[in-house]
Amino acid sequence: MENQVFNVNDTIHIDATITDEVNLQSVMVELTDLQLTGVQSPNYFYPQSASDYKLKTLYPITNQYLETGDYYLLIRANNESNYRNKYLKIFINELPLQFEGLLAVTEKALNHIGVSSVTDSGSVNSLFEIYGDYAGSESDSRHRQIYLAGKNFINVQAYHFETSGIAWSKDPEPPLPMHPDNCLCFDEELYVSFASFDIIGYRYNGSVVFTASVEEGLLPSRVFSLNDYVVVDLQSKTGSFNYLGTFYKVSGVEKHRLANNFIVVDFWDYTSDRIIVVTNNDSGGMLMEFNPDNNVLVEITDTPDRIICSLKLSETDFFISTEGGNFLFNSDQETLTSVLPGVSPKRLRFEPVNQNIYSAGSNLIEVISYPDMTVQNTFTLTDSILNFHLIHSK
Repeated sequence: MENQVFNVNDTIHIDATITDEVNLQSVMVELTDLQLTGVQSPNYFYPQSASDYKLKTLYPITNQYLETGDYYLLIRANNESNYRNKYLKIFINELPLQFEGLLAVTEKALNHIGVSSVTDSGSVNSLFEIYGDYAGSESDSRHRQIYLAGKNFINVQAYHFETSGIAWSKDPEPPLPMHPDNCLCFDEELYVSFASFDIIGYRYNGSVVFTASVEEGLLPSRVFSLNDYVVVDLQSKTGSFNYLGTFYKVSGVEKHRLANNFIVVDFWDYTSDRIIVVTNNDSGGMLMEFNPDNNVLVEITDTPDRIICSLKLSETDFFISTEGGNFLFNSDQETLTSVLPGVSPKRLRFEPVNQNIYSAGSNLIEVISYPDMTVQNTFTLTDSILNFHLIHSK
């Protein structure tokens, strides 16, 4: 019935009558979004020349990644020369997000990278190893993949972390090095900065969805995706100005750039159209608000020391780790509060299901509860931690 409510993994019971003056050839049942794009595989039926057809069938909702909202159930009937569509709007509740575990990317030896799963008890299970250098990594829970990039030996490689098999890879492309540190950004697609003046976006299957280039005097570094834009930290190779470059996602054409004197540590989404830019310069660390639509950058606050890493915890709270200590920044009150003395993060991740912060040092991972900011668990790895990623059900 119209506006009926379902959950993912429910089965829709369909009862339809289809009539025509000529023989029917086929009937299709499909779930679509509000833009009428199919969101899971259709089912087909063949009436065998019947012109009066009663369809009674079951249609399971099998797409585990559907988001809560309105959808259409489409029935399409075809005869020899025409078709007719019938759309019924329904509401679907998504599956709850589940935390599944942690993947650690470690340095086993020089130019020898290991990828392991780590349980809550600290048990480490080696998944696979790569011989090559490290520049960055990202994960894709939906497609069960981890992405790795190197500097001089490996370009970009995607691995299935459940089977440890390689999904796709890109051949090394001189000149070297191929990538700067922290060269990857994942936001449904994987965006990669190249030391050879390029920024490229890949789908989960390795196909290219975005390309952009800058002049030879600039080094694309940190990359971020927001709405219709890809924002890139463009570092000068000649000692002149650095820039924030904003590129259109669809075309790869540069919209505008903004000169600056800082290095981007992190980008975080802030409002629907603005970004928090976490930076360092000669004076220390600074948090800034950037609007890529109108190319406006506004300073929010500075930190007493250079920033090592940062983390978005909520719409207003950000965890900032500096060379001199850790701080909780509240953007509403514009306050920096000292927290977690003795914790020295090099990498940070936030796990939203259990509201935990994961902090990685040289070979120690600490689990910190939010918002009370207390250490709940620690576990030690044998190898030095290059990066780590939290895996969810979708």
